[in-house]
Amino acid sequence: MIDHQQISLGQIMGLILRHVMPRFFMAVIIALLFMFFPMPWWPLWATYCQAPLIIFGLIVYLGKLLLDTFFYPRYPTKPRVKRD
Repeated sequence: MIDHQQISLGQIMGLILRHVMPRFFMAVIIALLFMFFPMPWWPLWATYCQAPLIIFGLIVYLGKLLLDTFFYPRYPTKPRVKRD
């Protein structure tokens, strides 16, 4: 494991992108599948607003994904030593 004191910003962004990108692309693929394939089981009112509902759900999920990614304490810090 890499010591957190020796990790560069580029390595941190690489780790974040490696965590975010697969989930991002899966969410977009699922949204496109819901958008373009017919769904006869949806109620009639939902077919009129199908695109806005799917885009809203995608934006909410991606926002949650970004918040979880940037604010999750993935890199442990060393405990501070009290000096008397």
